[in-house]
Amino acid sequence: MYIGIADDGRKIGICRFDYLPAETTAEVFLTLNPEMRGMGLSSELLRMSIDTLSEPLGPDTRLWAKIRKQNVPSVRCFLAAGFQQCSHKEDWVFFTRSL
Repeated sequence: MYIGIADDGRKIGICRFDYLPAETTAEVFLTLNPEMRGMGLSSELLRMSIDTLSEPLGPDTRLWAKIRKQNVPSVRCFLAAGFQQCSHKEDWVFFTRSL
């Protein structure tokens, strides 16, 4: 789990990875402090978290995320981080990328 902290000490948000070694995958969860939304910080938190995780898990690990369709800012954030939509089901969109 990675916690983003702003220069003034406020929490930006949390990026969590649930790693499944048998499948060489990690589900990504990104939660942003409501006070920090709309500032482009979620993309930076996601990018920095992935960069930090890449060395210990290695390039064969697949990341994936499940995002509600109506959460357009989160969809844009994951697309900007190199995720690609791989499927959808009801109100959810699924994204994946290599580490």
